[in-house]
Amino acid sequence: MHDDYLSAKDKVVGELKEALGRVPTEAVNQLLDCVTKHRKVFVIGAGRVMLIMQALAKRLMHLGIDSYVVGETTVPQLNEGDLLIAGSASGETMTTVNMAKSGKKLGAVVAVITASPESALARIADIRIVIPARAELKRKGEFKSIQPMDNLFEQSLLLFSDILCMLAQKKLGISQEEMWKRHTNLE
Repeated sequence: MHDDYLSAKDKVVGELKEALGRVPTEAVNQLLDCVTKHRKVFVIGAGRVMLIMQALAKRLMHLGIDSYVVGETTVPQLNEGDLLIAGSASGETMTTVNMAKSGKKLGAVVAVITASPESALARIADIRIVIPARAELKRKGEFKSIQPMDNLFEQSLLLFSDILCMLAQKKLGISQEEMWKRHTNLE
């Protein structure tokens, strides 16, 4: 049984390395510039992706960036010039697509993180991050994951978000101590 675990672990880690390795650095740098320059950053997703987008908002808050999860009761108005980051593996989740369209109409910069470069959500994007990580798809240049459902995309999205925030921390010159001061004390 231990050998099964080690084999699966090696395959999953290899898939993550492959998927994240295919993300174009130009798009990452474009998103990094937006994240570090905008007054407010809003995030949106659905289901399991929403959980990861919530984690991204929390990490941005630790960096001193005003970040909000769309759908929460304390979300302020989105205004022209704000940044909306939408996550969706399929890029076809209607709630996410509709929110991104609304954000675009309101003048926000819309960044999309998806596994589907030709999706409705990707077509809305000002900035498009494509993580080629869907279990059921295999298009040119993509690989088929051994993992069920969209696990690989969700894992990749979390790691991508962490890397993005690490780069933002460096770019903004934020220390670990400053970040810990923003961490909740209601524990």
